[in-house]
Amino acid sequence: MVTVPTVPSRTFTRLALLLSLLCRGGLGRDPPTVTIPDQGTVMGMYMKMFRTQRVIAYLGIPYAQAPVNEKRFTPPVVDNLPSWEGVKNATSMAPHCWHMPRDTHRRHNQLFMELIRSGDDGGGDGGGGGGEKQYDEDCLFLNIYIPDCKYGWRRGVI
Repeated sequence: MVTVPTVPSRTFTRLALLLSLLCRGGLGRDPPTVTIPDQGTVMGMYMKMFRTQRVIAYLGIPYAQAPVNEKRFTPPVVDNLPSWEGVKNATSMAPHCWHMPRDTHRRHNQLFMELIRSGDDGGGDGGGGGGEKQYDEDCLFLNIYIPDCKYGWRRGVI
């Protein structure tokens, strides 16, 4: 008679747990990408807002030429927009424009950035960069937030 060795249930449970943890990394969704005509493809990130609402964030998208040198005090120039090859990483905020902060907006901005950082689910730096704001004259960028629809619904972004 041949005896088959049995695996203790504790060992089997540990093995199953280890395999499930190892496989978990491959089950994540690919980063969201979108192609902007005449510019290129950007890669965003998934975020949680208000602990339950998931959104897709595309941060630091250029919408005009940099307002430097002779363009400093002119309206934004949207001809010949910046373009790139490959996929642009749009998971961190671009520099802010120089301005005198008003007290009425300072608290609102602080709360908004705390909300974004607290909603980070590991898909990026939470949009806030985790540090002090960066300022630069080259600051004409958009941060776009889109609801993450599970069923493929398409919604317009204004």
